[in-house]
Amino acid sequence: MITAEEARRESQAIIDIKAKTFLDDYVQPAIVKATSNGDFHTEVSLDNFENYQFLAKAVVVKLTLLGFDAQHVYHSDQRDYENYIFIRWDKGVLSK
Repeated sequence: MITAEEARRESQAIIDIKAKTFLDDYVQPAIVKATSNGDFHTEVSLDNFENYQFLAKAVVVKLTLLGFDAQHVYHSDQRDYENYIFIRWDKGVLSK
């Protein structure tokens, strides 16, 4: 029988792989597009991703380690729904 610790490690390994793929396939192109427009921020949707809350946490950690300000924005009520990663890289730019 697998232990809870082994299950956690396996699940985390899968989330880490999905986070890398998400960063490569969705986040990086969004950042490149935003920078080509002269923007200092972008949003990347998490719609249609399984385990988005775990994926979002891993992606935010990885982006923060790369020097970005990132946060998972989630809001759901009867009239509105949002689920995306908000990414900024304007630190120090506006203060000059």
